[in-house]
Amino acid sequence: MSAFPHTPTKLLTRIASEVSGEADEAAWMEFFELYEPVMRDYVRRHGLEDAEDVVQTVFARLVPILRAGMGM
Repeated sequence: MSAFPHTPTKLLTRIASEVSGEADEAAWMEFFELYEPVMRDYVRRHGLEDAEDVVQTVFARLVPILRAGMGM
């Protein structure tokens, strides 16, 4: 996958709904499924063999940042 995916506004709205205390696990999973292949391919193209570990680390760091940015 070479193109960066478009993030639907509706998906971001569902993720942001956690501000009101309504965790939308399906939205987070959809976000992961949208970006995981792109990240994994990027890591592999840059010669790292443990792409899955790198992607997991990125998401582990990204989720708190997204939550903080959305006022969660």
